[in-house]
Amino acid sequence: MEVDKKRTYLIGLGERGLRALDGVGLTVPLSVGRPMRGSVYAYKSGKRVEDPFTPDTRIVGVDRQGLASFLVNEASTRHPQGITFHWNAQPAAFDLQAKTLRCQVGSSSNAVPQAGAGSGPLELQYDLLIGADGSGSAVRDAMAAALPSFKVQQLTSPVAEMEYKAFHNLPWNDGIRQLLPSYAAGLGAHAANGAAAAAGTAGSADPGMTFFAFNNPQPNQPSPGSITLYLNAGGTWSGTLYQPPGKFEAMAGDVAGHEAAVAIFAPPGFPDSWLPLMARQMASVKPSRISPMNLVSQLAAPSLGVVLLGDAGHNVTPQMGQGCNSALEDGKLLAAALQQSGHDVAAGLSRFEQQRLPQVHALQRMEEENSWVRRPPQLFKDPLLKTLARVAWISFFMLLPLLRLLPGMKRAVHASLFQTIMSTTIPYNRLQTLIRLAPFVWAGLIAVLVAGVKQMLRVGMAMLA
Repeated sequence: MEVDKKRTYLIGLGERGLRALDGVGLTVPLSVGRPMRGSVYAYKSGKRVEDPFTPDTRIVGVDRQGLASFLVNEASTRHPQGITFHWNAQPAAFDLQAKTLRCQVGSSSNAVPQAGAGSGPLELQYDLLIGADGSGSAVRDAMAAALPSFKVQQLTSPVAEMEYKAFHNLPWNDGIRQLLPSYAAGLGAHAANGAAAAAGTAGSADPGMTFFAFNNPQPNQPSPGSITLYLNAGGTWSGTLYQPPGKFEAMAGDVAGHEAAVAIFAPPGFPDSWLPLMARQMASVKPSRISPMNLVSQLAAPSLGVVLLGDAGHNVTPQMGQGCNSALEDGKLLAAALQQSGHDVAAGLSRFEQQRLPQVHALQRMEEENSWVRRPPQLFKDPLLKTLARVAWISFFMLLPLLRLLPGMKRAVHASLFQTIMSTTIPYNRLQTLIRLAPFVWAGLIAVLVAGVKQMLRVGMAMLA
């Protein structure tokens, strides 16, 4: 299978995604992903913030293309006669009533396990059509055209306004040691054994993977972009450059322009020798864009045998790490719903949508609200909803350390919001409820504290009388 690494990037698989894979007996091999030990946020000013993950946090860092190839290979191996892949096949026409699909197949298409017959139309009939075709989903568009009740609302997020380009296989550079957290002290020796590191047999203890984010924020200004960086299984480095819309277009094909764009975010210690390597790779490709979040009115059309999964049904931004995790959980829940319905497709889709729609709506709303919190408040200008969301999220952030003190909560709750969300499988709508209740919890705690202080004062005054 030919792969395109131009749009690949790091994915963090948390409990939701890993449990979905566990359910079908899959474990991500070290050649595809490594345990993530933490994150480092470094700034042009020299400021840095380390977010080490606790030992009981299960997050695996995987390359998007590597994960996709792994899953396709596993499917082909397990079901050689039951699954046929048609590569480079683009949907051309849907007849949802007749349950037929016509695709246009490119000249380089081939099928697994049988080779394709070349380019031309491909006619398919189905009992169940799963639209997992990304944020620009053709299946979603077909549902919107066929169902008058189907609606799509776009949600706002500054992250969803960004464009990005990926860079890959930067060689190990000792200069990066200045940026490494203390828990990754053995990273250099481990990464130097490229093949051994990929096989998990390097001499030093495996330090796992650290996610880096480099930024250069300006006070009260929209984000100018950022750089992300991570260590591949084989000892090289890859990452992504994010830019506001139009920035990449202005420097199309310009190596020097791309190098300057990287230099804006590179913190002290960032290897200078990497800049031209990154710039040459990125100057030769077109940017990709993080799509605005599409909140759909329904995930399924049970009578038509159609369902939307992943980005097609509920695309999100990278900021909470839930895109791939929620998509894998979709597959797990859909399989369970079909099984519980005796493989009656219509009944299974109805069951799935009833359970999943409120959950993914909550996820997308949380993404939107979290993005509001990340922007400076506009006093007396922000709508009331934004102000209330800001209060709720800040209250929730402050509540996390206290929740860890409760019996049995230390494993489920972390001081870091990212770790908390990645470590739990609590349904998204319940998590959203917890966030919205946080201000009331604080109000209750303060009321109890004030009442206690008043009682103590009364007792003290009585003793003095």
